[in-house]
Amino acid sequence: MAGLMALSWAGQTPASPAKPVIQVGRIGIIVSLGDHIEFIRVGLTVFDTKTEGLPITGWGLDDLVVRDAAALLSPKIQIAPVLYDKSSFLPADLKWPNPRNPKLEPLIRALPNEDVDAYLVVRRTAFAFAGQYNEGLSATKWKSKILTSPSQVCATFEVDLVQAGSGTILTSGVSPFTCTHFAHDELADSPDNMTSTQTQALHQLVEALILRELSRSLSKMGLTAPNV
Repeated sequence: MAGLMALSWAGQTPASPAKPVIQVGRIGIIVSLGDHIEFIRVGLTVFDTKTEGLPITGWGLDDLVVRDAAALLSPKIQIAPVLYDKSSFLPADLKWPNPRNPKLEPLIRALPNEDVDAYLVVRRTAFAFAGQYNEGLSATKWKSKILTSPSQVCATFEVDLVQAGSGTILTSGVSPFTCTHFAHDELADSPDNMTSTQTQALHQLVEALILRELSRSLSKMGLTAPNV
């Protein structure tokens, strides 16, 4: 590999926790946010709540995250293209009460021998909502007039820096369950009834959420340039 990935801690004061300082090398970026959004219609009870998948294959979210992560990372870190199967990094199913993404160690070990020191892995994770587990991107609308909360779009994903070869996780930055509200009439009652204007508005909200949380996660992990 191009060099050894080292992780050290900068000096700190009691009011300011230290950030990890990455000393090296070449990083491959792996992004797998999936091909759909959980479209959730919430009723008065769990039995009235319905979840459908809204396809987003054409949105290019994975490519967007790769470009944005590359722009955010410290200029001391070189970016290398890598080959991987996106589907293998996503959960095969969500089972109550403890859904988990596949373990990274065997996935990284199974990758082709690349000239990189580590991989930055960005993938969606699951969260509990409305009595069920949903995968990391969701659009929610309340069906009942009694429920007056505005519709919202939510995102949660995990970011890991993983050592090439061994698959050891060097540092992580899981994004919190984060949402943004939008006008009730901007979200249709079902994916099939979404207009092109509504779909575009949802697309823009999802992109903004992902890029905001990606920036925060990379900064917390100590991977961004000092002024980011």
